[in-house]
Amino acid sequence: MVDVDDCGASANGFGMTCNGFGGQPPATLAEFTLGGWGGSDYYDLSNVDGNSTSMTIRPISGQYTVVNNPSLGKPNGSSGGSGSSLQWNGNKWTLSCDFPGNDMSNVRTRGEDCGGKCAQTSGCTHFAWNTYEGGTCWLKSDSVSKSNAVPRSDVPMICGVV
Repeated sequence: MVDVDDCGASANGFGMTCNGFGGQPPATLAEFTLGGWGGSDYYDLSNVDGNSTSMTIRPISGQYTVVNNPSLGKPNGSSGGSGSSLQWNGNKWTLSCDFPGNDMSNVRTRGEDCGGKCAQTSGCTHFAWNTYEGGTCWLKSDSVSKSNAVPRSDVPMICGVV
């Protein structure tokens, strides 16, 4: 077990130093969000600068719920047109997605309130919410369709149309 702030110091046998800037390649970063959107916990594994060191996360048997979301685990950064692979709830919103660009403004709010904030804001046609600063709703404008949504698996996100 590595203590927080030791950056895998050579003194504990890991041999990597970071001087406060995170691990140096090769490294794999594990990120955890506890009590995130809907009270769920999330994790993701990321390669540092294209390198990877083996890492496994094993949940405690019987202590978790499996979420069937086909967009989870897909690489992010793809361009539009992939929204058809997302599972839309009532044709208004979905998890693990983003609408890149066209930001009007942003407000700090809970994920479940983001669509309502967009509906109350003149010119807002769609939105994206993430856990930035405790919960940020990104209000967006311009004509858009669900097919413009891009799957994201790097941070917990919600996106939707009004």
